[in-house]
Amino acid sequence: MKFVLLFALLASLQACGFLLGTTYPKDHVTPFMESSEVLTAFFNHRTSLYLSRKNETTLKVFIEGDGRPWVGEKNIRLDPSPQRLLAMELLLNTSGDRLYLGRPCYFQTNDKRCHFKYWTSDRYSPEIINSMANIIEQKMLDGSYQNLLIIGHSGGGTIAALLACKTTILPSIITLAANLDIQRWAETHSWSALTGSQNPANLPSNCKKSNAYHFYGDEDENVPAISAQKFFIEGKSQRFIIEGADHQNWPLFWVEIKAILAENSDLNL
Repeated sequence: MKFVLLFALLASLQACGFLLGTTYPKDHVTPFMESSEVLTAFFNHRTSLYLSRKNETTLKVFIEGDGRPWVGEKNIRLDPSPQRLLAMELLLNTSGDRLYLGRPCYFQTNDKRCHFKYWTSDRYSPEIINSMANIIEQKMLDGSYQNLLIIGHSGGGTIAALLACKTTILPSIITLAANLDIQRWAETHSWSALTGSQNPANLPSNCKKSNAYHFYGDEDENVPAISAQKFFIEGKSQRFIIEGADHQNWPLFWVEIKAILAENSDLNL
């Protein structure tokens, strides 16, 4: 019954234009979902909090990829919001208390501090990471959670890796097709360097913990596993290759990933 209601909620978000980044219902409350625009000292964020009502001790945070920063490869979009909410699809197939955390300047927060650099060259800048860490800290305190799990797809996985040493509670990390060496990635595609962004490959080894699980698809041409090789030279983060996965079909492999995590960790999805 709960998941029927959750899928109905997703349909209502689509009807409101959320997938297109046009409008988003504010302060909408249901027995399972609470959505709002949250302000920090850095940026505003769209968030949706899904509660299981079972006194959960772990908060699971989901972060989307980079969306659509460009029109073609030359013109910058005014709104980088993604059309497909892949991280939301994963959230709806995950148990427990879950926070869907929108990135700064996405989903029309109407934030005057937004500049197009924050979804192009500076998409992983310190101010972006600090703002997202601030939101997570707020939610952790509000719910008195003891554990934190951050799940990110593509650029959302990049942000998840950069958050590893930014929160009071050491998080577990799961990434799917994460760009963990942004310099190598840009060079591979002959794209402009992300000059204002932090590179996860340059994180100190103590931020690459054994409770971080990074998944790559053997059919992914956008972020192939080899592009992140430098990230894994130091530290204890774990890497897995999923046969048949490309950059966008990760929901098809969510059950398989849950099984892998059950064998290699104590994470419960």
